[in-house]
Amino acid sequence: MLFGGVGDLLKIEQTNSEKHHNVLAHHIIPSGRSLIDIGLTFQHDDDPKHTANLQDCNKTLCIYKTGNESLQPIERPDPMANQVETHDQVLKAHLSKEVLKDNGPTIEELSKMFFTTKHRFYPIGQYRRRRINKDPPKDR
Repeated sequence: MLFGGVGDLLKIEQTNSEKHHNVLAHHIIPSGRSLIDIGLTFQHDDDPKHTANLQDCNKTLCIYKTGNESLQPIERPDPMANQVETHDQVLKAHLSKEVLKDNGPTIEELSKMFFTTKHRFYPIGQYRRRRINKDPPKDR
């Protein structure tokens, strides 16, 4: 079997727990340190294939750099500390209230603007409502 993950390529013949420990100690850890630097960490993923059942050797193979920036939490700025953002939020709140108060033009205003009664916003009259068949024939 060949092991060629992140580190160097290594040929392995019939593994057991001792050989697995030797592969970790003599090949994977030095290879990982040369690639990733001193901050190398092995993380156990509870997969029995990746575990060497020796005393004090239940360590496995998820290599990552401990000081990685993508693992740090994102700092959220305090909106109250920044006066410009606070005033901006207040203006947006007042604007949204004013927009919600405005109901828009009425149906009569829209019909005068577009000079027609055929738009979807215009209500259906009583004569047209009578002509619409309330019980259309069913498809076979």
